[in-house]
Amino acid sequence: MLAGSALVLAAALAVANGHVRDTLPGQTVTAAYCDISNTTSEDAVLTGVSTPIASSVEVHETRNEAGMVRMRRLERIVVPAGSTVRLRPGGMHLMLFDAETAGIHEAAFVFEFAAGQTTRGVFAVRPP
Repeated sequence: MLAGSALVLAAALAVANGHVRDTLPGQTVTAAYCDISNTTSEDAVLTGVSTPIASSVEVHETRNEAGMVRMRRLERIVVPAGSTVRLRPGGMHLMLFDAETAGIHEAAFVFEFAAGQTTRGVFAVRPP
C-alpha cells in the first residue's frame, strides 16, 4: 500500500509553465522558471532538480537586502499542501550551470522531493 500512496502523491505534484532562458554565445549559466503545484493534504519538500541540458541545477533566491540585490542558494523549497510555488525572475528560480541550450526548443526536467517522489516537466527554451 505504501508504494501506491507514493504514486498518488507523485501524481499530485506537478510542474507547469516552465521555461529556460536561452544562453548567449559563450555563456554557460542561465535560469529557469516554473510553477510547482501540490494538490495533496501534506507539504512537499523539493530537494533536487536535474536536466540533461546542464551539469547541475540549483535553486536560488534573489533578495533585496539593504538596497543590495543578493542571490543565495536554497537547499530545499517547501511546497505547502494545496498550493503552488512560483519560481520567477527576482524571486526563487533555478540556476543551470554548464548549460547547453543552443539549437534546442525545449528541455526535460526532473524534480525530486524528500519523500522519494519525483515529477517531470518539459520547459520551453526562450530568448534571453
